[in-house]
Amino acid sequence: MNLLVFINFLCIGVLLPTTYYTGSCDFIAKTTKNAIVINTQKSEYTSIVQNNLTKFYHTTSTFKFVHYTLPHERTGIIALLDKEYTIGKDCLNYNPLSAHYPSDISEDNAEVYNFIIANKHYVVISAFSSLVAEQKDDVIIFNIFEVTNPDDVKYYMMRSTNGASCNIGDFNNDGVLDFISAKKAWNNEYTLTLYTLRNNDFVVYEDSHNWIYSTILTETEEGFSVLCGHWFN
Repeated sequence: MNLLVFINFLCIGVLLPTTYYTGSCDFIAKTTKNAIVINTQKSEYTSIVQNNLTKFYHTTSTFKFVHYTLPHERTGIIALLDKEYTIGKDCLNYNPLSAHYPSDISEDNAEVYNFIIANKHYVVISAFSSLVAEQKDDVIIFNIFEVTNPDDVKYYMMRSTNGASCNIGDFNNDGVLDFISAKKAWNNEYTLTLYTLRNNDFVVYEDSHNWIYSTILTETEEGFSVLCGHWFN
């Protein structure tokens, strides 16, 4: 069933008791059980300008990586474990002025999530993307690397209007990486949808009864409340 049709079907004539949450992460924490523990670290970085190209050297207590954006192309590059990965326009934070004025580049400290699911080692580099936010609401980009085999690193990219490490985990306890995406609409409603990793791609999760896990939160003065949808609780 189409995701939008499914959500609209669930939202017809649904009345739920009102519980308020401080945000999407608070909702996820109180309505799901994450089967893994995520080690979250804030990166420290230094910048070096070479040939009008500014590279950011990020360091955490366990990982090092380099991020830079190719001028004019706005293509992001992450160098991790001695290899470079071209990850498109959604790479971390990027100041459009940097295409002409390298000294004006600014970059937030990225968050790095480090965890293991079913003997698979993942590293996630997450940060706000100003390039995407030029065109839509604030967007958090999650650059997901499976680094179990350093010679065969797999890369995935997911995005969410807001969130942090709370968006990532094993929420259905099946030993497979999941991601909860939050998408904000013009009327301050947030659609949360559960994705899972299948055949090297993130797809909308469906359980054995073909239920899609998606719910809509609405933002009010009292906080976030569930409007309708199908979720864990």
